[in-house]
Amino acid sequence: MIIGDRLRALREEKKLSQGDIEKRTGLLRCYISRVENGHTVPAVETLEKMARAFEVPLYQRCQLCSSRSLLTKALGEISARMRGIYESYARH
Repeated sequence: MIIGDRLRALREEKKLSQGDIEKRTGLLRCYISRVENGHTVPAVETLEKMARAFEVPLYQRCQLCSSRSLLTKALGEISARMRGIYESYARH
């Protein structure tokens, strides 16, 4: 996942641990790990929290949150998950 890779690179560039990000954002370290490893698609609000924790300028935050290719991929993954959830409930 491109978003997770970018977040990990930013964190490492800033020499921060996942625990540091946890303290700055209130997000659990295990959640941060899941995002970085591509197992979870974060909401735009979560990306904003993380970008603020990295203390990056506004334009870099916007690159994280509004890059068309990143959002398109994230929205596709969310849509697929929502379809799966809908289909599982429709069967019951």
